[in-house]
Amino acid sequence: MTEVVQGSRPSPSWRNVCLTIGNFDGVHLGHQQLVHELGRMSQRKGTQGVALTFFPHPAEVLTAGRPQRLLPLEDRIRMLLSVGATGAWVLPFDRKLSSLSAERFVEDVLLSRSAISGLVVGPDFRFGANREGDSALLAWFGERKGFEVSVVPPLEVDGMRVSSSFIRRLLMEGKVADATRMLGRTYRVKGTVVRGKQVGTSLGFPTANLCLSDDVLVPANGIYVIRMRIGRTPSESTPLDGVANVGHRPTLDNGPLQVEAHLFGIERPLYGEVVTLEFLERIRDERRFGTLEELRAAIRQDVERARRYFGRQ
Repeated sequence: MTEVVQGSRPSPSWRNVCLTIGNFDGVHLGHQQLVHELGRMSQRKGTQGVALTFFPHPAEVLTAGRPQRLLPLEDRIRMLLSVGATGAWVLPFDRKLSSLSAERFVEDVLLSRSAISGLVVGPDFRFGANREGDSALLAWFGERKGFEVSVVPPLEVDGMRVSSSFIRRLLMEGKVADATRMLGRTYRVKGTVVRGKQVGTSLGFPTANLCLSDDVLVPANGIYVIRMRIGRTPSESTPLDGVANVGHRPTLDNGPLQVEAHLFGIERPLYGEVVTLEFLERIRDERRFGTLEELRAAIRQDVERARRYFGRQ
């Protein structure tokens, strides 16, 4: 039975568990590799495998920065459980926690609160005040405190090391297909369909306009092949193929950032529906056209290219 705990103390049933620790933003293939090793270790020891993550992101507390997330917290937890963790512990990150020395972190968090029997981390894992502890120090503590430490080597895809920061960079460059290969899934954002200005309809390509509901990274401005899923979770949703524009609509009004999707084979309005937008491939940059007719012709070409992507004629 899976458990999720959000608070400074883990579940009382989590005694002598195995843990893996990280921010796990995106739950990409590298993170999944950690969870798979966690599963092997916990099965060997006959205990549970729990993923410990932090909220808010440490950077928000320590630098007042706010990294653009790849997944909202609830989806991060759901995905950690779906790839093999038997529990998820969301530990509040604050100044007090950040000031703990490496030794105090091991004693107060890993041993006193959860009495771990094993720990799985990546090679770049750092812990304690000023990031003073590393995987080598963790192994040293493990030998003296009686818990096993497994350091999982980094994962590479297409010769590049998989990391949340690199995936963010790919998305900010619009390279959604490359990001997909590192995530092990398509990149997606959630939102609610709201009423727009009906400009797409007047051009012959009605769109679903999204009000994004999550504080997550939106890929670079441009035109994308997409799949939209209607429903609160992707697994319980109806998929629809289409093409989407991310940007400021420079030909029309050059207004605030908008995400709008033209869907194939659906006529009914979707106002109020909660949807997930999956980015499959980037078609082109957003650009300003001289006339609405030129814009209409470009949209027609975008739609044709997206239809070919899905094998539609």
